[in-house]
Amino acid sequence: MVEGFETDQSGKLNISEVIHLDSVSKENLFLRSKEFFVEYFKSAKDVIQIEDRESGILIGKGASEIVYRGTANLLASTDIQMFFLIKIQSKEGRYRYEIYNVT
Repeated sequence: MVEGFETDQSGKLNISEVIHLDSVSKENLFLRSKEFFVEYFKSAKDVIQIEDRESGILIGKGASEIVYRGTANLLASTDIQMFFLIKIQSKEGRYRYEIYNVT
């Protein structure tokens, strides 16, 4: 369990939110989502697992390195590899992102 965040039955972190953007088309939101994958990941081509323009869905499998700093000794830190799935579903005037299966 991760304090302050929703987890599934196996204790994996799940984050989701719906963002409303009035007057922004589904197509435009889909393209912005694809741009996010291109800008955030080294190779969007390797990350994106499902790209369905008609339904407005992008699903990617990603990894990110985070630095954990211990509280007892602020100089000590550990690099941790984090793996996750990210789904962005675009609709007229809104999109929903889900980051799940975080390990």
